[in-house]
Amino acid sequence: MNNKSNTEEGTISTSVALFDSDRIRKGILNGKWYFSIIDIVQILTGSTVPKRYWSDLKIKINNLAAS
Repeated sequence: MNNKSNTEEGTISTSVALFDSDRIRKGILNGKWYFSIIDIVQILTGSTVPKRYWSDLKIKINNLAAS
């Protein structure tokens, strides 16, 4: 499945990649690929709530950087 949409930055083309049989949303903007970190976190950790896992991880990273 491929979708295209226009933004102020340019045209974004999106599609889905497979990693083992898991889906990872991806898009290309101005020649750069972007992948869904939420999808990647879910695959790598097996988390049932990957948005929460990622949110908690960002907080931990920011706290470590501030130390």
